[in-house]
Amino acid sequence: MTLVRWSPWTTWTWDPIREMERVLQSVFPELRTFFDETAFAPAIDMYERADALVIEADLPGLTKEDLQVRVENGVLYIAGERKAPEGVAPNRYHCQERWSGKFYRSVTLPDFVDAHQATAEFQNGVLRVMFPKKPEARPIEVKVQ
Repeated sequence: MTLVRWSPWTTWTWDPIREMERVLQSVFPELRTFFDETAFAPAIDMYERADALVIEADLPGLTKEDLQVRVENGVLYIAGERKAPEGVAPNRYHCQERWSGKFYRSVTLPDFVDAHQATAEFQNGVLRVMFPKKPEARPIEVKVQ
């Protein structure tokens, strides 16, 4: 499993790829649908506790009804949509840095988790998915004689 570290600072620097997307979108507006579905992936934290693997995703401004969470073939899929504010025409923005549209994120799960016993909760804009460890993967204490 390869994880790529996300950094908020990357959005503050000049990014030639994003600049090219912006220019292409202004010339070919129909490309906006493609970029909307591929331009955003939520930042995640994944950490291990003694009894579980926990994955947290930042999804501000969404409700649990906006999310789809599923596990398939050892992969966690998180998808959803953040709707743009109603009543504001796209050409009326002076600055638009917050994302809107569809998003998608997938994470390959390690073998030691029990995906069938996963639980998820969404609170204060943070999605938390917990995967309990399989019994054989949990640490056991061995008494020294």
